[in-house]
Amino acid sequence: MLDGKRLREEGFFEPAPIRRMWQEHVAGVRRWHYYLWDVLMFQAWNEEQGARYEPRAEIGSDVTERVSNADRY
Repeated sequence: MLDGKRLREEGFFEPAPIRRMWQEHVAGVRRWHYYLWDVLMFQAWNEEQGARYEPRAEIGSDVTERVSNADRY
């Protein structure tokens, strides 16, 4: 479930940081189990829902837009 391709296709999470956490966790460098468990449970829940839920926008686009618009106020 933490496959980079799947993460990218689902569109909810940026794959690179999650893959890095997974690699560090498996190698024993850091203990990312709580963070990874959250992602796994979200994926399982979304799959159980028939993948009815989709991200609202491109990853980070809403944040970028809000930051850009903040200068106007």
